[in-house]
Amino acid sequence: MILIVEQVYIFLYAILAGAIAAFLYDILRIKRRAIKTGVIFVGLEDILYWLIIAILLFITVYNSNSGQMRGFIFIGNVIGVILYESLLSNIIIKSSMMIINFIKKVFRFIWMVLSYPFKLLYKILSIPVIFIAGLIIKLFKLIGRGFVKIFRKADIKGKTHSVGKKASALKAKAGRLAKKKLRKLSRKGDSSGKGEKIKKSDEDNKRHKRVRKKKKPSKKADKNDKTKVS
Repeated sequence: MILIVEQVYIFLYAILAGAIAAFLYDILRIKRRAIKTGVIFVGLEDILYWLIIAILLFITVYNSNSGQMRGFIFIGNVIGVILYESLLSNIIIKSSMMIINFIKKVFRFIWMVLSYPFKLLYKILSIPVIFIAGLIIKLFKLIGRGFVKIFRKADIKGKTHSVGKKASALKAKAGRLAKKKLRKLSRKGDSSGKGEKIKKSDEDNKRHKRVRKKKKPSKKADKNDKTKVS
């Protein structure tokens, strides 16, 4: 049997454990406000937080009640979280953020004081460096333009030479095509002349045949002549 005093002690211990768990979550929230984190790191932080809380609650139950789980222990944890959130959470978060912001301002001021001579030296040295760099850039631009002009001239010469070669090649092709056309035309003229000669010779032959037929007497006429003589 557990005495009432021991039960009250365990219950108070559970309330304290709940308040500690809420305080640890406030530390996590303060860290997230001070340092922005991505979604992946937020998930990893939550997993780590709940692992720590599970270990903490196990230790409290083990030390207070020899590892025996009771319902009033969880009720005490919830009451501890509610009491901490309603009484201390806002105060701790605001005060801690004020301290963090003040520390940030102090570090910024120290950084400005320490970095000022280096910034001044950089500005002094940057003027001649920028001037010399500008001159070098202009010089390289002029050199580049000169090279571009030279290459363009070379390209123009090469193009004119190539154009001349192409023109001569085209002229040669045109001459060849003209010669081929003339040969074809001459062949066609010869063939047409031969055809006309053949036609003329045929017509002449026909005419001669007609004349011969007219000159030869027919067989009937010869017979009639013979009968008359007899």
